[in-house]
Amino acid sequence: MANARRTRPWLATLVIVMVGLPLTAADPATAARSSHIPEPSRDAAYRVLRIDPCKTDPAITCDSTARGVHVPHLVYVPVHAATQPRLAVFFPGTGARPTYYTPVTEALAQQGWFVIDLRYATSIATENACPNAVARTDPDCYRRFRSESVFGENVPDPAGHAYNYAGTHIDKANSVINRLLKLVGYLSAHPAVAGPDWGRFLAMRNGACSSFNATYGACNLKWARIALGGHSQGAGVALYLAKFYAVARVVMLSGPEDAYPLPKRTLPAPWISEGKFATPAGHMHGFTHTGDPFYQRQTAVWAALGLPGAITTYAPGMALASSHRLVTSIAPACARLGAALAAHSATSVIGCVDLPAYAAIWSAMFGPAS
Repeated sequence: MANARRTRPWLATLVIVMVGLPLTAADPATAARSSHIPEPSRDAAYRVLRIDPCKTDPAITCDSTARGVHVPHLVYVPVHAATQPRLAVFFPGTGARPTYYTPVTEALAQQGWFVIDLRYATSIATENACPNAVARTDPDCYRRFRSESVFGENVPDPAGHAYNYAGTHIDKANSVINRLLKLVGYLSAHPAVAGPDWGRFLAMRNGACSSFNATYGACNLKWARIALGGHSQGAGVALYLAKFYAVARVVMLSGPEDAYPLPKRTLPAPWISEGKFATPAGHMHGFTHTGDPFYQRQTAVWAALGLPGAITTYAPGMALASSHRLVTSIAPACARLGAALAAHSATSVIGCVDLPAYAAIWSAMFGPAS
């Protein structure tokens, strides 16, 4: 995407080096010709749709690969929906595509979740958006960065405050919230392709929208039926949304990194340390690798949020239901990427995760699918 000026250098390494990463398969040529491509899963427990973001709203910028193929959202639809289904929304990390996270999204879909892996503007990394030297004197840099990404440049958040981050220019149409609202609305409006259940995640009554969001021109979501998760920068997106909306769960994988080091401690960004989250800490979970270069920042954020319990090191077979601050030291499967990148990718990126062990962690953290 062309919304930011600086990229995280190790992501270029991830794209080039990661053996087995389905870069080509993720963007088939047919995706450029169709906004939705139903694909049966191996066991027919769910269907996979590829939805072109700019098909859901003409104001959304179409972002393409070098081959000119639009990068889609990934949507998973259970073949047999539960009576009271839930939706899991996953946010990729900096520069990453939804296809990088199929171990997580497929595991959730297998359990009966409706799943969206959202394509959004992620070109600038959190630590580049607010370098340590800037954060120490202007820690609200993180708030401006998050607000523009999630709600759009100079667009008021639900509390009525608007922010402008100088390093990016993400307009209202390309904000996370607009892309998400328009996608769910699009899916609900196309039951022949997406199935009849997407209206269950919209604020609707008797077939009509009962809570319309005039800012984005879309029906609001039923946030209580939605779990939010993400990797790295995406973990911060999930958490920022949880500041304003009471969601079912928040799952932070290798993130967030909205914190900066001082000589004797690491300080979380003010938007985190001030509290005032619509989603309670008891509904939040974090999981990272002890070798992650941002480990101190991530765990400092979890502590500031007041996540229940102490940091617990994962061991195969352990009880996971009460683990809100979980870490692992298991060697990532992608050691060829180098220690830092491999550890940062270990909790969710295809080719790096420990399966099936981590599937049990994701399941416990996201909770039941209905």
